[in-house]
Amino acid sequence: MLREMLLRYKTSKLGYLWSIIDPSLQIAVWYIIWMVLRAPKQFHDMPMPLFLGTGIVAYFCFKNVAAYVLGAVNSSRALLQFPMVKQIDAFISRFILESCTIMVVGFLTLVLVILFDYGFFPRDAIGVISTTFSLLLLGLGFGAFNAMLTSLWPVYGKLHPVLNRFLFFTSGAFMPVEHLPLAAREYLQWNPVLNGVELVRSSWSYVYNPSMDYSRGYILLWAAGLFLVALLLDKRVLQEELGE
Repeated sequence: MLREMLLRYKTSKLGYLWSIIDPSLQIAVWYIIWMVLRAPKQFHDMPMPLFLGTGIVAYFCFKNVAAYVLGAVNSSRALLQFPMVKQIDAFISRFILESCTIMVVGFLTLVLVILFDYGFFPRDAIGVISTTFSLLLLGLGFGAFNAMLTSLWPVYGKLHPVLNRFLFFTSGAFMPVEHLPLAAREYLQWNPVLNGVELVRSSWSYVYNPSMDYSRGYILLWAAGLFLVALLLDKRVLQEELGE
């Protein structure tokens, strides 16, 4: 973990400051887009900046952890030469570091939104925290799964960015899912990231009650399943390296 902390932003002059700038820029860009489209200034009781902030921060909890865990194998190949160091160690260390980083970033981002009088503190803080942790675990499972699958079949490395974009545009991070037709929402409900985003917003809002049945258990089921498959693929990767 200390190694990752020192090396992560070594080539960037902004360092960890970029972690705060990135989601803030996303919120600003989508806010401008919605203003140009003359969308309502708030959804339910949530002003537009808070609506976008809760969705984008929730999505970043998943996306940042998944992307950072994905690079664990390649960045730690030298350490993996030591028998006592396993790939799962690289996954867990990156997961802990990125989870701590994005939680601090998310907290600061949303506090800034509130301080600028564009929002309010959450109705159910425990619900927000528990859903956020579920999304972090989903990022761990998805990142580990992608890392192992890319090790076995390098061509998959070209495909998972497309999957990431699909998950973003169907996550509801930047749009009100409730405005979509019922048939579309029934299909989008299968996206575990959408479940997380909607649960964060419903826990934050004082009036928003999603019409669909979103579940933290469903997110955790995906997280556990993907991580289990990653561990099984890890054994296959080790067998190939040993020529078995």
